[in-house]
Formats: sequence, C-alpha cells, structure tokens
Amino acid sequence: WFESHKGLPISSADAPARERSLSSWLRKQKGRIGSLSGAELDLLRTAHTTMQRHVSQWLADWNNSDPLEKGSSAIRLQELQTFLKLHERIPRRSRHHAGERSLAAWLHTQSKKLPPDSLAVLRDMHPLVAEFLEGTIGPLP
Repeated sequence: WFESHKGLPISSADAPARERSLSSWLRKQKGRIGSLSGAELDLLRTAHTTMQRHVSQWLADWNNSDPLEKGSSAIRLQELQTFLKLHERIPRRSRHHAGERSLAAWLHTQSKKLPPDSLAVLRDMHPLVAEFLEGTIGPLP
C-alpha cells in the first residue's frame, strides 16, 4: 500500500472500499497500541518506513498519556460521566443491572490502582466521585 500510494490509507467516503477498510484497521491498531505484543508491533513497524514512524509516534503518545485516557479506560470514564449525569449518584455493585455493577467494579478498581495524579483527575470530574474516593482511599493531595 505505502509503495503504490505514498502515504497512509484514508477513510473518506470517496476512497475505495479496500482503502477505507485498511484505514479502519490501522485506526484500531493505533487504539490497541498499548496492548499489542512485541511481535505485532514489529510487524507494523517493518511494513514500511512510513509505518515505523507512525508506530513510534503512537507509542510515544500512548506512553505519555494519562492512564484514564488509554483504551477502555477512556470509554469507561465516559460511561461514568454519563451515569453520573443521568442518575446523580455513584454506580452500585449491588444493583441488578449488570452494566451498573460492572461500572461500579471498574471505579473501585481504579481507586486502588491509579497513580495519584490520575486519581486527582478522576476526583475532579464530579463531587460524587471525590466523595467516593475519599471514602475509599482517604483524602487526596
């Protein structure tokens, strides 16, 4: 692809289906960059020098991003924000709704594993989250 087209595939509506498909696949790899194996990273890097530069940049961006902005955590954070707006309470693990239980478990896990700067971001997103975190792990700096 890179040799014949001199760049990354694009996903515009007027691009051929094969190009859109490849563009979509590359975006998915970029989103998974932190969870790709070494062999998968090597395959992407060795596809072409253009890909080598892009993979290096994707990894640098991923390594420099906050854990809450990475992969599924970013999605869960958005789900938590939506839940708080709709229900005006913290999700509960004892609820019958599996989605709420799962979100509550995720929040509890984050309170135990995130570094202090990421916990501060989580705390600052909503007063109820701040209250939850203080009750779970104590006051944050």
